[in-house]
Amino acid sequence: DSGECTTTDVPRAEDYIQTASQCYVSRKATLHHAQSIELRGKSIVESGANIHGISPMSESAAAAGTGTTGRSRKVRIGRYCYVGPDVTLRPATMPSADNDDENDERSGGEDDHGGESNAETESDAARQEMSLIVGANTSIGSGTTSQAASIGSSVIIGRDCTLGNRCVIKDCVLVEDGTVIPSDMVIPPFAIIGGNPGRILDADDDVLPESAAVAIPEERVEAFGLFVKSLEG
Repeated sequence: DSGECTTTDVPRAEDYIQTASQCYVSRKATLHHAQSIELRGKSIVESGANIHGISPMSESAAAAGTGTTGRSRKVRIGRYCYVGPDVTLRPATMPSADNDDENDERSGGEDDHGGESNAETESDAARQEMSLIVGANTSIGSGTTSQAASIGSSVIIGRDCTLGNRCVIKDCVLVEDGTVIPSDMVIPPFAIIGGNPGRILDADDDVLPESAAVAIPEERVEAFGLFVKSLEG
């Protein structure tokens, strides 16, 4: 089952840090810029996972460009989510307005870099990181890398997927194992998407039933309960 996200070993309580909101974060997971990461509660982050918050450099760039502090920009992971082993979550990025102007000026002249693209030479400081919200009851399979702008509630993402920069996944979506979703693609609710590049399957039987909006949350709550029980055993 491409949507199934389970641990491969019996979890041990000493391998996890339990947060005040009853999240369990593996001691072998890494939260970068953790001050801008919010785990809403009763979620599991497995070994080898890397969750990147908003970098201070990006916050400074946003404040300089807009006159605001950017304090509302966060990486938020909803309740009863599962972040599998070796998953990488990064905020989506977009060029700053100043950088767009510079690129427009360069495009009119000769290429001083022997054909090297602006994207390859662009500094990290010139790109602004966006907030990322992962909705409740969403599971992300092992080895998946994401730079999505948003991931809805009750989404099942399979193993070894790639979610391109600024893509948007609506609620109740199934992403099959190994799917590569292109940048800026929008996946509608109840869709099933697969392939490389990812495409929405359009056969009558290739959509999630409306009952998924109830069934998936129930499955996530049950899976969390079993996980906690296994730690206590």
